Amino acid sequence: MCRGIRIREIVRKLKAFYKNETLLDIIHRRNIIICYLDENCISNGAYLKSKDTQYIFINTKLCDYEARMTYAHELGHSILHPNVDTFVLKNTDPILLAKYENEAQIFAAEFLLDDDILYKYHGQSIFDIAREEYVSVELVKLKLINLHKSNSLNKLNNLEESNFDDYHAI
Repeated sequence: MCRGIRIREIVRKLKAFYKNETLLDIIHRRNIIICYLDENCISNGAYLKSKDTQYIFINTKLCDYEARMTYAHELGHSILHPNVDTFVLKNTDPILLAKYENEAQIFAAEFLLDDDILYKYHGQSIFDIAREEYVSVELVKLKLINLHKSNSLNKLNNLEESNFDDYHAI
């Protein structure tokens, strides 16, 4: 099963566990500490785990919709690969870093966009959907790609039971 579909299942389970709680509520309930980056920092956000404490850093210059996407992205890092130090990977393994960043983006897309997006915005462009959902066009594209992969797998009736052992418990 491809990683996008696996991430989709992880997000589905996360949302079911936390029911109707907001993104920030989930972050707080998971005991993740939110810190703020100076607006002059070039990064929108970052995730860090030090000892047993998880941190999400958010740039203070971000507008609400950018901050929301960044929180979802960094929550993705904390769930999908909580012990990975992306700061070190920037210098040691940029290819692996790109993989982890892509996974965090897929997580954000799955978290912020519902599966019924094609029905809700039937006939509208990805730009319209992004505007209406307060997300980037990139996240809409990632969600649509994942929906397409999922529908293709379902049509082939090849969807195997997911194995989430390589991801940490929600």
